[in-house]
Amino acid sequence: MKKIIVFILLALLASHLTFANEISTEEVIETIRDSNTSNEEITYLIQTIENSEEQKSLAQFLKGFLMLRNQDYNQGYLSLQEAYNTVQGKNDFELEAEILYHLMYIAFEYGDITNALNYSQALKELSEAQSYSDYIIEADFILSYTFLLYYDTDPALTLAEELLVLSKENHNQKGEYLYHIILGVMYKFEQDYDKALNHFLDAKNLYDEHWYSVIGNESFTMNLALISTQLNRDNTYEANLLLTESKKNLLNLNPYDQFNYYSYLGDYYMQLQPPNENEARIAYEASLIALSKAKIIDKAYPYEYDTYLSLAQIYNHLGQYDKAVKYYEKAIHISFPDSNKDIEQNFATLETYKMKSINEQMTLLESLNRLNAEKFQLARRFIIGMIVSIVVLVLLSIFAIKAYLNKRKAEALLYKHSITDALTQTYNRSKIMELFEKNIDQHCGVILLDLDNFKNINDTYGHVFGDHVLKTVSSTIKNSIRTDDILGRYGGEEFLILLPNATIQEMMLVGERVRKNIETLVWEYDSLKTTASIGITDCFSSNTDEVLHKADTLMYQAKHKGKNQVVCY
Repeated sequence: MKKIIVFILLALLASHLTFANEISTEEVIETIRDSNTSNEEITYLIQTIENSEEQKSLAQFLKGFLMLRNQDYNQGYLSLQEAYNTVQGKNDFELEAEILYHLMYIAFEYGDITNALNYSQALKELSEAQSYSDYIIEADFILSYTFLLYYDTDPALTLAEELLVLSKENHNQKGEYLYHIILGVMYKFEQDYDKALNHFLDAKNLYDEHWYSVIGNESFTMNLALISTQLNRDNTYEANLLLTESKKNLLNLNPYDQFNYYSYLGDYYMQLQPPNENEARIAYEASLIALSKAKIIDKAYPYEYDTYLSLAQIYNHLGQYDKAVKYYEKAIHISFPDSNKDIEQNFATLETYKMKSINEQMTLLESLNRLNAEKFQLARRFIIGMIVSIVVLVLLSIFAIKAYLNKRKAEALLYKHSITDALTQTYNRSKIMELFEKNIDQHCGVILLDLDNFKNINDTYGHVFGDHVLKTVSSTIKNSIRTDDILGRYGGEEFLILLPNATIQEMMLVGERVRKNIETLVWEYDSLKTTASIGITDCFSSNTDEVLHKADTLMYQAKHKGKNQVVCY
């Protein structure tokens, strides 16, 4: 049917009929969304209408759409923005909604959250005015997901529930699919990975391969969510099966999807016991090659940042310090598109959206009260109006205070998550290294600690118990060091301790106390005994890599001497 529409369009051109009077925007959108419509046919459509002033916006949209098809997302994004600028005020609401729909997904997919928020709100307002239920569902999905990114669960759930109700009312299966995606992401953020997995599997069962996708392959993206969740659950077997399934269509994917595949493949190899660092390195470097070929938008989140850090850590562990430094430097020089000001603006936008929803509900309440009040005498109506006004003022005050407190809570939680290791509740690697850079001087001591035989603990008693050991040991270390000392998880079963203003004797006392307290821990299993090998050095250099290399060398000397020892320079 859609091929027939394209044929009709071409016939109209040949007979010099006016395009605008013969074909609707709805038919054009339906035609180009059909994967069977060729690029040549879309190009012909553009040539048909591009000289018409009335169809300028549509022609610009089709040009952008064609660029997206050709995987040039940056130029496509810019072309769609130009189309949006020209379509506003022309009352072609369906075209305006379709352009906003594309802009919203491109901005969100590539981490341009500020614009994603703006486009999603504009799309929802337009769609509510025109009763475009499908677009409302899509806008609610992006808005709900954005609230989750800022750790604001309540409005995210409210939007998700609205999305689900609207989807069922309009028999929109994709809306139900998006609802389960939101719930899966929410539980993933809350680290309830079993519930997250169940919702992602529900979403996969609802997925229809004929659905239109603005960017990439939706089925592949669904598999990535499952792979990530299985890795979170330490289920490397299921993750490997999903990676194998995804690899079958790897050559048909766009470079950005290939980047995501190789990134998760690298994560998979690093989660094996023991980690396969060489295969992980190959996968991560392949991901960077794929990303370099992807024509993503200029304001995209710098996805290579995490890959640089992963490669730096691998090369550091392999002793190839020149390559480790190279990747650390690349990570340091990454420019993030969202500044603190942008993040604050996004918080403010979300808060404004919440308050607007509240105000709309209060306005409806006031309208109902006025209708009821007309049935009573003037005096009673006046009294009721006063009561309603007082209630409204009180509720608005409560909501305003709650919104402010939720915002501060979200900001604090977001910052805490960014610097804390989720398992041990100590500083994570990036934060402890930042503090190391700030505190490094000749009076600062460094302790690098590695639990002995930790792989055997995981193999013998399981990963869940292994996590319990790491949490208990980190708590023991906290209780063994001085008040001003700083503790962070350096990686795996390694911990880094910074000792400001410490003499070598004080460093040795702290190190020996930590070693002894770990050794004397009592476990549920009588056969289990925990020990640690410890390397201690002062900051003899202002170069953190040199100091850490020294501490790492001393730590391995402790292991070679029989483990459960402290070796100082």
